[in-house]
Amino acid sequence: MAPPAGATMDRLERFENWAESHRENGFEVLRIGVGALLFARGLWWGGHLDELVSLMSSGVLDVPGVMLAHFVTIAHLVGGLLLMAGLITRVAAGAQLPIMAGAVFVEWARAAETGHRADLQLAVLVFLVLALVTLYGGGHWSADHALTKKALRLEGSRHLPA
Repeated sequence: MAPPAGATMDRLERFENWAESHRENGFEVLRIGVGALLFARGLWWGGHLDELVSLMSSGVLDVPGVMLAHFVTIAHLVGGLLLMAGLITRVAAGAQLPIMAGAVFVEWARAAETGHRADLQLAVLVFLVLALVTLYGGGHWSADHALTKKALRLEGSRHLPA
């Protein structure tokens, strides 16, 4: 038996109110998810450096492939961990932006050749999320927030009368 229409609307309204009061939690989950994605991608590239080198040396980018491949792999591993933890979040996200801009460029060129756009769409989405994290920082679920809160408490206790 289906619940009465009023009960369904009441549940929907309660969910809407809850979602509104926890809005930034969604952004936190997105930051942690992108960090996990970057870390996983760094692990994958670590085991497939030859593919990354050939991708970078395919004529789309004219850079020393082996050196850049190692840099991208390490940057994804370290940056992904920092983003998941929310530690120096803005710096970690900002450092990923040039790498992801390069990924967008490479995937755009490959999509023009092959017509396969899924990797391009993912690269653009990750780039946009990283740009937002660079602007807004780690949020309440981050080590940055916890450290700032602790520093403010310590600073406040110094000014208490003895």
